[in-house]
Amino acid sequence: GTLLISETNVPHHENIAYFGIDQDQAHMVYQFPLPPLVLHAYFRETAAALKAWAVSLEKTPLKEGNTYFNFLASHDGIGMRPSETLISETDRSDLVNHVKSLGGAVSYKNNSDGTKSVYELNINYFDALKKHHESLSMTIKKFCGAHALLLGMRGLPGIYVHSLLGSTSDFEGAKTSNIPRRINREKLDFKTLKETLNNPSTQRAKIFKTLLTMLNVRKTIDAFNPSASQTILTIDPKVFAFLRKGKTRVVAVIINVSSKAFTINSPFEGIDLITNQTVQSTLHLEPYGYMWLQKQEGDHL
Repeated sequence: GTLLISETNVPHHENIAYFGIDQDQAHMVYQFPLPPLVLHAYFRETAAALKAWAVSLEKTPLKEGNTYFNFLASHDGIGMRPSETLISETDRSDLVNHVKSLGGAVSYKNNSDGTKSVYELNINYFDALKKHHESLSMTIKKFCGAHALLLGMRGLPGIYVHSLLGSTSDFEGAKTSNIPRRINREKLDFKTLKETLNNPSTQRAKIFKTLLTMLNVRKTIDAFNPSASQTILTIDPKVFAFLRKGKTRVVAVIINVSSKAFTINSPFEGIDLITNQTVQSTLHLEPYGYMWLQKQEGDHL
């Protein structure tokens, strides 16, 4: 009844090696590349690097009973070492500058040759997704889209409590403690939090309600079983999309990582499980739009 999970914030090829040569050393491995790659996709408004990495995962079939532990945020920062070789040094540097411009901090690793390299970005994930010219409603939509991706991917998803509760960076906590990681560890007052979550107009309430909706839908669909198959789709550079296939359901997870609206050919006709809207052969994607498109019942799987 025990599952072993490897938590190794190292470059991707080293990370997955912790399954073991015969995949008998760990049942799950933390997907550390996912947080920086999703952030990069929204920052550059292209899913190219995220897609290339996801396709590479398909080349190494997992042993039955093994899976990935997927996450976007944690009580620590956004680890950047796993993104080495997956995104360019220029883009990594631009992400660092982006986080600094938003008030976040950067932690560095001391290398054996005396140099330093970026270890993690210290900022709340919601804030990391912000762009200076975008409205709050767009950032909320982007943040929820990132979690639609997280909850849809093959593996076991984990949502950090401050993400579920729609928190932002605790700049004061990080400053007074002189601990950069405290920026993502805000201490909450229960009474105030409860009042905020009960006010549907607040950021916290909007995010909390949306993520709960996704979680409640996800647990009823066998296509989201951690061991259900996953196939990456090629639709548009601005779209990250993949199929999840269970024993009775097929779902296409479609995420627009760009601020542009456009129309694409739908993988199939069906129902968006998040909004319950019917989707025909042509699919209109709003800026940062996302959906879980379930193939109509009775259609060939």
